[in-house]
Amino acid sequence: MKTNKIILASMMAVGMLFAACTENAPEYQVAEPETNAVQAYIYSDTQTSVQVRELGGSFPVVIGRNTTNAVSFEVMHDDTLGLFVVEPEISFAEGQTVDTLWIQTTYTYGESYPITLTIPEEYTTAYGPKTITMDVLVDYTWVPAGTVKFMSQWEGTEKDGIAIEQAKEYSDAAGNLLYRLNSPYYYIAPAYCTVPGLHIQFLLDKDYNAVTLNHPEGFLSFENTGYYLYWDVTGPYAAYCQFINQGDLYVLIAPWSDGASLYGPYQEAWQWVKGYPGDAAE
Repeated sequence: MKTNKIILASMMAVGMLFAACTENAPEYQVAEPETNAVQAYIYSDTQTSVQVRELGGSFPVVIGRNTTNAVSFEVMHDDTLGLFVVEPEISFAEGQTVDTLWIQTTYTYGESYPITLTIPEEYTTAYGPKTITMDVLVDYTWVPAGTVKFMSQWEGTEKDGIAIEQAKEYSDAAGNLLYRLNSPYYYIAPAYCTVPGLHIQFLLDKDYNAVTLNHPEGFLSFENTGYYLYWDVTGPYAAYCQFINQGDLYVLIAPWSDGASLYGPYQEAWQWVKGYPGDAAE
């Protein structure tokens, strides 16, 4: 189980040293105003993780500037695989200080790829971001499928009422179904998962039996404070990783890690309390 370490630090009084002003004190020069004709920047609150909800969906990136003259220029983009359609021109009319760059995705549900935008140096300002890299997910439509009671050996706690959702558009050759638990650790361990959005995705067969996690192998961030579940299907730790079920009770067995060492394995389990489709199938 996770070890909580409490670090005690002694407080030391620090004397403040005051230096008298002298006639030899350095003279500070006022910064020269920027002479760039555009002074454009990417809004600092632009998200670096973006979700698009439909095939071919688009999303905006807002470009601002500190000047008022009429001007146009193109924003550069780095899209190595050619998976985005970008209309790169930004056009400010006289007095206009904000314009929007639209980016369209061309890939399928469940896939995520990066794109980097950069304002050319000659159009930038020292007082705002000129480049950003965004990871863009074309997300499924997640349909409510009931609730589960989530039981975590790793956290040593449990909680009822965790939402389970099904991916409406998912399909594969085996006829499997894709589900997710919506932010389980945010609800059972808020000290270690301080934001929602870290979901556990998993595949079930047509009879609602466990197939596997729908996550890549390696360190999985279901919490956001430095602890990871380690999922291995083909490597040296595969024997310690399982996803199994008995009826409506599902068990995920895997080690956890602080990024340096592996601990466990531990059992994370959930019982499909409301909306379990296996009851109707019997």
